[in-house]
Amino acid sequence: MKTKNFRKTPRVLVNLSVVLALSTLTAAGIAVAQSAPTAPAQKTLTQTLPQDSTVKEKLTDSTFVEKAAAGSLAEIEISKLAATKSTNVKIKKFAAQMVKDHEAAGAKLKQIATTNRLDIPTKTDAAHKKLIDELQGLSEPQFDQSYVDLMKKDHDTTVALFDNAAGEPTLNAELRVFANQSLPTLRAHQKHAHALTETGDKKASR
Repeated sequence: MKTKNFRKTPRVLVNLSVVLALSTLTAAGIAVAQSAPTAPAQKTLTQTLPQDSTVKEKLTDSTFVEKAAAGSLAEIEISKLAATKSTNVKIKKFAAQMVKDHEAAGAKLKQIATTNRLDIPTKTDAAHKKLIDELQGLSEPQFDQSYVDLMKKDHDTTVALFDNAAGEPTLNAELRVFANQSLPTLRAHQKHAHALTETGDKKASR
């Protein structure tokens, strides 16, 4: 009996050793997996690629006309609202200038589009209509700030669009000339929009 017990003891020890070894390997594997941060970084990098390609997407005659006209129509409608809703002198003056300049640019773009048989929007799109409705519900201080912020963002986008169009060799020659001629005015609007602040403007509105 003693001999049999002596023979079984090593087997138990061996079994325990195997279990301990497997546990150690499993724990090590988990630790390595948890300490590897490379996978999330790769996913984040690949997720930015489609956005970059969209920004650098080549413009066509149709896409430029559509984007330029839609942006101009929206700025006209929003600025008309600002000219009547705001009591801030500088904002009202800026809004009136937006309406005047964008209506003139819109008429030129429409003429080019018609000559080249390109479709051009004639009404504010749904997204901007919703935005205008939201702006109408704001009280004046909040409205003024929202209008200024919107003009900054819109003109940053518009200047980038027209700058892209002006340098796109495959674009219709008339559209490229239009983009080049419009850029000085658009950059002036952009600079003016970024310069507008609430500080000091309220004194002028009294």
